[in-house]
Amino acid sequence: RFYPAGIPGPHVCQKINDSLKVSELMRARQIKPSFYTNESLADCSLDSQKLFTGLWCFADREGRFEWRLRKIQAEIFPYGLKRDIEKVMEELTAKGFVVKYEAAGHAYGFIPTFKKHQYIHPKEAESKLPKPPDQFLPDQFGKIPNTFGDGVPCTKQEQEQEQELEQD
Repeated sequence: RFYPAGIPGPHVCQKINDSLKVSELMRARQIKPSFYTNESLADCSLDSQKLFTGLWCFADREGRFEWRLRKIQAEIFPYGLKRDIEKVMEELTAKGFVVKYEAAGHAYGFIPTFKKHQYIHPKEAESKLPKPPDQFLPDQFGKIPNTFGDGVPCTKQEQEQEQELEQD
């Protein structure tokens, strides 16, 4: 077959695909209607909202991803103007939508509510990235510790008030 100059043939593409890490592949994900009415997310900038949905595609089946800001920016904002990706990630982290953690000297990210909102295709590869610390994982009821249950951080006093309201 003839392939135009600069366009690799299928054998080269397969070689490239085989060498990619699983965490570097973007995946198809779902956006629920409730995304647009989430008040905590509505308080975030539009860049943060777009980045958050993009991270769902960037994350593996467990909601984990490598904390490589230049790579994330290139995947999620490929043709846009330069964004201050650090500032945008800080906003998502401060709101509890994303957690940053370290393992074996490398930085990783985790979306605590990922499994609650995403259907994972059964053939999607298992995560090869290390688990985040248990303090960021949802409990058996799907609630995330030290948050309002949806990933938005709260104080101990706010947690107690929330529990009182649930009991009433």
